[in-house]
Formats: sequence, C-alpha cells, structure tokens
Amino acid sequence: MDEAKPTAPKAPVEVTLRKFELSDVDAMMAWASDPQVAAVCRWDPYESTEPLLAFIRDVVLPHQWFRAICLDGHPVGAVSVSPTGDPCRAELGYVMARAHWGKGVATAAVKRTVATVFGEVEGLERVEALVDVANPASQRVLEKSGFTREAVLRKYGFNKGVVRDMVMFSFINTDPVPDAATPIRRFLHLLIDDHHRAHTLRKIDTTPFFAALFPLGRGVEKIVGIKEHRDTIMCDTRTTAVRTGPDLRQGGSPALEEACTAWKEQQYVADYGLWFGFSDKDRGGFGLCATDVVDGARPVQRHLWPDVDGLDDHADEWYPGPDYLSYLGGGRFCVTRFLTSTRDFLHIAFMTALEATLAAGSEEMHMVRKASSLRPRNAARVRRLRSEPIVPPALAAMAEVTLRRFELTDVDAMMAWASDPQVAAFCRWEPYESREPLLAYLRDTVLPHPWFRAVCAPGSGAVVGAVSVAPTAERCRGELGYVLARAHWGKGVATAAVRRALRDVFALVEGLRRVEALVDVDNPASQRVAEKAGFRREGVLRRHYWHKGRARDMVMYSFLGSDPLPEDKAPLVTELTIGGCSEMNQEEAPAQPGSVSADADAVTLRPFDLADVDAMMAWASDPVVTAFMTWEPYTSREALLAFLRDAVLPHPWFRAVCLGGGGGDESCSRPVGSVSVTPTADRCRAELGVVLARAHWGKGVATAALKRTVAAVFGDLEGVERVEALVDVDNAASQRVLEKAGFQREAVLRSYCVVKGRLRDMVIYSFISTDPLVD
Repeated sequence: MDEAKPTAPKAPVEVTLRKFELSDVDAMMAWASDPQVAAVCRWDPYESTEPLLAFIRDVVLPHQWFRAICLDGHPVGAVSVSPTGDPCRAELGYVMARAHWGKGVATAAVKRTVATVFGEVEGLERVEALVDVANPASQRVLEKSGFTREAVLRKYGFNKGVVRDMVMFSFINTDPVPDAATPIRRFLHLLIDDHHRAHTLRKIDTTPFFAALFPLGRGVEKIVGIKEHRDTIMCDTRTTAVRTGPDLRQGGSPALEEACTAWKEQQYVADYGLWFGFSDKDRGGFGLCATDVVDGARPVQRHLWPDVDGLDDHADEWYPGPDYLSYLGGGRFCVTRFLTSTRDFLHIAFMTALEATLAAGSEEMHMVRKASSLRPRNAARVRRLRSEPIVPPALAAMAEVTLRRFELTDVDAMMAWASDPQVAAFCRWEPYESREPLLAYLRDTVLPHPWFRAVCAPGSGAVVGAVSVAPTAERCRGELGYVLARAHWGKGVATAAVRRALRDVFALVEGLRRVEALVDVDNPASQRVAEKAGFRREGVLRRHYWHKGRARDMVMYSFLGSDPLPEDKAPLVTELTIGGCSEMNQEEAPAQPGSVSADADAVTLRPFDLADVDAMMAWASDPVVTAFMTWEPYTSREALLAFLRDAVLPHPWFRAVCLGGGGGDESCSRPVGSVSVTPTADRCRAELGVVLARAHWGKGVATAALKRTVAAVFGDLEGVERVEALVDVDNAASQRVLEKAGFQREAVLRSYCVVKGRLRDMVIYSFISTDPLVD
C-alpha cells in the first residue's frame, strides 16, 4: 500500500486493468525506481531495468493475479491479489506512479479488482489488505473501495528493518461492489430504520443520484435508489427494484411496492428464486406473499398465505406495530409481529415459525405453521387470543433426555435423521443414501471416538440424535457437535442433551478445561441452543470455515469447566481455582498512606551475583510470595544457588530490584526482588516477570522497578520492540502495577494458561518501544 497524501484535486478517471507484458518494463521502471513510491513498499527502488525485467519474467507473469493499472492503455501502476495458505483468502497489494497520486486512480483500480477477482480466482472468498498505520492515504483508498476496517495489529509487520503497527482491512465476495466508474463511497453499511421508510446519512460524496446494488443470489440484485438532498444522502427503500440482467441501464423491473401494494420486509430467497414479503394489512388482512420478478415486467404474485399466525381474528384487541420477516434457510421462516393491547397497552412480540413445502410434481407451495412463541409480560393472557394455542414443551421432558454410547444396532435409528437433507444442511456431511456407509461410519468413527454419545428421547429411549466432544491439538480444549432428528426440533431436547454432555464430559475427559462450538451465523436455532445450555458467545469469525463448497462466517461459543449450567447453583468444578500468572507474578497490596514515595524513589536495578543467594532466599521461600508463581517455594539454599548459577546469571536480562544506590551501607544494594525480560521465538517480542519480597508490597517498589525496566531494556536487548506481560484476572494489584508503569491492557484470554495444575484466564498487557515512559 503506497498511496501518498493527495497532491492535486481529484478528477474522474477511466482506469483499466490488464495483464503485464515484458515490454512494460520501461513504463514500470518509471515508478519502481522512485524512492518516494518505494518508501512504504517491501522492496527498495530499482536502479536498472535488468533486475526489474527479471522480476516481471519470474514473478509477475507467472503470478495468478497481477495486473497493470492503465490510463489510455499505458501502465501507471500495478495491483495484485496474492494467495495465502488458506485457499479462501488472498492479500491485496498495489503501487502507483507518483504523478497519479491523489487523482482517484488507485481507488478506481482497487474497485475494479474486487469487481473481477472473485470470479477469476477459484475458491476465493476474502481479500485482505494490511496498511501501515502511518499511511492514511492508502487507508482512505481502501475505505472508498468498499473495504471494511477490522483491527489495528500492534507491531505486526516487519518492513525495511522496522517493526510496524498495521491496519487490517477486508473485502468479502458477498460485499456489494462500489460503482467503479465514479468516486462514490459505497453504502455497504447503510442502516435502514425499521420504523421509517427512509434514512438519512451524513453527506460523503456529491452525486445527484446513484443506485446501490445488493447481490441476493442466483444473479439477482436488489437496486436501492440513493440521492443527494441538500446536506444529506437519502436512501429510499420505496424505490426498490430488481434486476436479473447484466446491464443496470435497462432499469430492472418495476418497483415491488408499485406492483404489490406496499410490501414490507421484502426478501429475496434464492432457494426458491422468489421474493417474499407481507401483504397490505388494509387489503384482505395480514398475510405472506411470494412473487416472481422478471426484468421489464411487473411482478406476478404466485402465492398468498393469509392469516399465517392466527392473530387477525382478534385484530380489534391490538394496535399493530412493526412486522419482521426472517428467512432461516431450509424453507424455514420466522414472522415477528409487535403488538400493543388496546386495553392495558401491554407490549408483546409474537413470533411464528413457518415451513415452506412444495407438493410433489407441482409448483404449489404450502406454508405450514410449526410453532409460536411469545415475549409478553403476561404470556397466559396473550395465549387466549389463539384459536389453536401452541403450548410450549414441558420443561419436565428436558430432564428425561439421556445420553449413552452408540452400538452398531443403532444404525437404523440413526438412518432416520442421517438421511434427512434438512438435518444435514448445517452438518459437514451429506445425507446418507444407504445403510452400509452409515454402518461403516458407526464402526470406524463413532465407536472408537473418545466421546460420542447417542441422544435418547424422553420416555421411549429411542435414539433421536447424537452429541460429541472431539479433541483438538490442545488437550485442554474440545469441540462440541450435535445433530437431532427433525421431529424433535424446538422441544428442548437439544438443549438438554448439550447440558448433559457438559456435565459428563469434563469429568470423563482428562485435562479438558474448555469446550468450544462453532455455529454458522445463519443457524440461529443452534446459536440459541448453545446460549440456553450456558455457552458464552465470544465473537464472529468472518470466512472462517469451509462448508460444502463455501467459506462461512462462524460464531464462536465457549464453555469452561468452571462455568455453571443455567439451572445450577454451583459450578461443575467445585474446587476453588485461584491460580496464578506465569509471566507477571507480583501482587502488590494496597498502598498505605505516606508509605509509597520513600521506597519507590530509592529503587535501582543491577545484575545478580552468587552472593545474593541469601537475600533471594528471603522471598523465594515465602509461600505467600510464590502463590502467583509457576514455581513452588524454595526449601533449601543449595537449590536456589543452582537456579542463580544455571538460569539467572546466563539470562539475557534478569535484574535484582534493590533499594538505595550506595553510600557504604550494605543494605543499600541488598536485593528485595527481581525483574526479568525473556525473549520469545519472535525476536521483536519479550515477556516480563517480576517478584518482590512481601515486606515491600504496597510501597510503589514494583511500579518503580517496572518503569526503570522499560526505560532500559529496549536499549539493552537488540531488536526487542515489544514487552508483554500476562497477569491472572484475579490479580488486580499486579494489573494496577502494570498500568501505573505505562503498560497497555490489550485483552482477556480465557483458559489461556496452566499455573500449578490449574487453567487460568489471563490479562495481556504490552509496552511498545515507542510508548512514552511514565515519570
């Protein structure tokens, strides 16, 4: 990324991309030899055409996607998309001749790149770009090109001998592509207010009108009109149209609202090639519609399902609120209606689950109501409105779900759900078509598995599903998976099975401390199961998982052995885990009034020598001091002397923390603690550790020692750019010491560190070589 600060007013440009040729070497030399162009690139300026010609021949021409950025056919820069170790991800890079900086050329080139590269590179789902934090011009190019800023990675990139902080940007293949012909910022994150038909945003660029395109699948795109009005950009969803052809100038179909009487919650469902929406309440009551859309023709209503939730018979008792339609995949829909009582103004959300089915040999679609759920203050009062009330499953049924090991004789019961395409939709495997391969799977995979259980239905004991916890490369972690026959969905069986799995697996699998689950972002039902079972939602991992030919966004959930189940009063693991920290081991007690400055001002650091063994023994043998250490208290002088000789003295940076600095008094140089900075496998990072005699806790000694450490260590250890410290989440005093010494708190790492046999959550802190020293 090397776009410099703008030097001239921007002007619309016609930019094209093409493959390089060897004859482009002279044009390429014009920018490749410019030191200012190469300043933020990994390579140094070229001094002659021979090595550049070799670069074109050996690197550029064989590259899977390396293009010349051309104006009138003449190359003025280059853009590339390079593969990574993961086939669904690639990294963007570009370079531009200085004469064309600040004129929109780079932005236009990047827009054309993302508009074409996903169709040309098989399997590509994500393009990412790393930009130096000190390069705001390139960051702006990416933002205008539709990239999403994801994070700042501190000390992440090594460029020309300097470790740099980098900004991560990404563009996903489903992101809407900005108009590459005009310098208009894309509106990927337009927020359309659910309670209004238009939403205003701060003006970003000036243009009289343009259309935002949102890909919907099967080559269908939704067109939303966006226009300028005084100081705002306005998006009006009432002008929604649809196009299925390649040429936007054809205009697409007439607006859906114009033809279908004020549809709401318009959604295109690629599974059926139809638009779904709610019909007008003023004409025939509330209902769900499905419509065909063809370019140039008015939409034709194919299906109408009136009264899909059974509430319209009691319309006089409720004020209608906003209605929402969600497609959940697999032919399943969720309709949510917000209502207010005309009697007491009680507010409720009434949710109805629907399933669409097509009759065999017919295009007739049926919409079957499966279940309803209420979110009122008085659920019993609302249920009386339904002519056929749906009673939620009894909680007692959940208590009867049991787990047991599989047997080969379970193959027929397993076949009932393993052959169901809807059950397999979010699973890694395809539906089984015959009994033989499933029997082989049971024999070769399920039976030898360390923890794979049959889920047995309440009452009958029939096998209706499976739940497993698979080991990972880290023995303290396992991955949850489950599957359930469709007849038992929505009855609490899956939740009960997962809870029982959690209750059993931590006791049976040695060393297991964390169970994690990855759930597709489009699978809200399984997300809800995880949450009801007590899992914690940690984050969304974009394009993390390759599933049936697609890179999928996944939600990460976790459950720790010490987490309580929702109905439990106490944790599953009853022992008290107080543990410690492997890197930052000092707990500094609260300071007493008037006790801080005298000791803190006298703190000095020096290398250890063997004569310090007796002073070191004073704190190294104290069980209170070592409570947060990775090591046990020393019980003999000989063992500590060996540690001094073999570990401390050869260490690259291990210092005694002393009070005083001389004056002939022996106590002035007597150690009262130690501080160390240990290099890691990455030469630019090192880990901090500190320990202090208990008599000096709470007097500012540890803070003063750390301040002196970071003031000296970057000059003493060549190449170190970052010092980091891990502190137990329960060690608030040590966290405070680091913060007072100028360290930055970065994150909490759950179940990250084993200290004295216990898995602990740790807080990570960092101090960068460029951070200001604290006085």
